Amino acid sequence: MIKKGRLSPGSLVLPEITALKVSEAALNESQRILDASGKMAKIGGWEHNFITGKAVWTKSIYDIIEIPYGAEPPGPNEHLDFYPPEDREILEGAIEQSIKNKSSFDLELQVFTSNKKKIWCRVQGEPVFKDNQCIGMRGTFQDISDRKYAEQAKARLEEQYQQSQKVESIVSRLAGGVAHDLNNLLSPIIGYSEMLRDELPADFPQADSVDEILKAGLRAKDLVRQLLAFSRKQTLEYRPVSMKQVLNNFEKLLRRTIREDIAIKILTSSDIPTIMADVGQLEQVIMNLAVNAQDAMPEGGTLNIECSLQEIDQEFVAKHTGAKTGTYVLLSFRDTGIGMDEGTCRQIFEPFFSTKGEEGTGLGLSTVYGIVKQHGGSIWVYSQVGKGTAFDVYLPVSDKIHAEQKNKNKPSENPKGSERILLVEDDAEVLRMTMSILKRHDYQVLAVGSGSEALKILEQDESSFDLLLTDVIMPEMNGKDLFKKALCLHPELKVIFMSGYTNDIISDRGILDEDTAFIQKPFSVKGLTSKVREVLDT
Repeated sequence: MIKKGRLSPGSLVLPEITALKVSEAALNESQRILDASGKMAKIGGWEHNFITGKAVWTKSIYDIIEIPYGAEPPGPNEHLDFYPPEDREILEGAIEQSIKNKSSFDLELQVFTSNKKKIWCRVQGEPVFKDNQCIGMRGTFQDISDRKYAEQAKARLEEQYQQSQKVESIVSRLAGGVAHDLNNLLSPIIGYSEMLRDELPADFPQADSVDEILKAGLRAKDLVRQLLAFSRKQTLEYRPVSMKQVLNNFEKLLRRTIREDIAIKILTSSDIPTIMADVGQLEQVIMNLAVNAQDAMPEGGTLNIECSLQEIDQEFVAKHTGAKTGTYVLLSFRDTGIGMDEGTCRQIFEPFFSTKGEEGTGLGLSTVYGIVKQHGGSIWVYSQVGKGTAFDVYLPVSDKIHAEQKNKNKPSENPKGSERILLVEDDAEVLRMTMSILKRHDYQVLAVGSGSEALKILEQDESSFDLLLTDVIMPEMNGKDLFKKALCLHPELKVIFMSGYTNDIISDRGILDEDTAFIQKPFSVKGLTSKVREVLDT
């Protein structure tokens, strides 16, 4: 019989058992959380005992190495078999130095799982000492394959990008050199053909042959221009222009070019600001997109051309890779043609890709793309099979007054003059041809082959020259430096620069300013004489 107020010895065991169960449950919960965290992070712990030769792993390492949980882990020496020879040697050296220096190590190594799958792991470890004797190692083991493969992929992409940059640089220099040589060769072919054709009577037997030579030269000129436009290497004459005015001036030619069964509707807003652009290149964009729309409507249809002011915001940029926020003039072309599928739309701006079979060159839309990009703009295509196609061209606005308001002087149809012109050109054939054109239009021309010769003439000739017509890039002295020195001798001297080089080569050398008068080789007779008259009359 137990007396009231006293406990038996057995009653003391119950609270102790309860506390033990609570602690065990808490320990199991901690272990569960630890295992879950290790599995999520693909990281586990390990310990090697040098005295017993045994190893202990947490569950995550079993999962990483692909060994059934509970199997006996390999000992301090056997675990090295999981590493390829080159990484095993690194790990052995790290362990040796760690024990010697009583320090930790941190390595990223390749590991073979039990199924011979190669993975990347981060191995961290430190020695365990007792009575100043190393009795083992312990540390962590983490699968970092995803990160390593991502880093390797990034490195490959960076290497490919660097290689592409090198190739682009080589191609750029090659394009510049080839364009220069071709343009210098085409200049006398086109120039002399034009002059010869003008002198021949209409019924001359060989007149057709001369026409064919001229046509071939002009086709070669266009081909060089198209290739340079796609690669964005051509020289452009940027000036403030009104897109609305460009459309109005080009409308008649457009209607004469496009088939009569195509209805052309042009709509422009009244508040269109100016853009910095090369008018000739804008006209090429309009013509190429219009002709492309015509070809998409073989049985007739409607082409809507609209010019408006648009704001590109962050939402648009997020959906259009490469677009930039800002205010743009939007030039839209929408046809009612056969349309294109998604795959065709993705390739439509690629050079030499054509939907017209053997009839297409594959340069039309790629040329448009290059011109738009060179103007700092962007172009997008939207289409569905059977529902027509839309091309949207965005060109950044400018706050400058457009060129037609600045200069109302227009050259005559057959511009001639009597002014004195100093011609400087290092290519002998181009020099002779250019001099012939100018003399045939009654100008007084003195032609030399270098900048130094030109300066001597300017120093010695008491009569003033009205115009300096000079090549841009020449040996010894470029055209810009020549003009600067010439102005010291003749302050009223005007200048026109000419070149067969591409835009990037000229601009890289800092030669041409924004408002500089420039003519690209190869030029036509009318192109040269009109430019000369325009500058002299300004």
